[in-house]
Amino acid sequence: MNKAMGLRPGLPDLFIILKNKPFFIEMKRKKGGVTSDSQKDWIDALLKANIPAYICNGFEEAKKIIDLYK
Repeated sequence: MNKAMGLRPGLPDLFIILKNKPFFIEMKRKKGGVTSDSQKDWIDALLKANIPAYICNGFEEAKKIIDLYK
């Protein structure tokens, strides 16, 4: 879907703002999820721009990250 909207490949799946703090999450399966080079590039670029970005393996990992911002 992101590609169809003209965005570069690898953009993290979720962009979340909680308490005025933005962050990105790339979701992966608990087992067998592989992070592509373009996804790694996005994460690196976001981190270099001081924007938190995470790769989470499954819902529970993502929930832990989100809970840090509550």
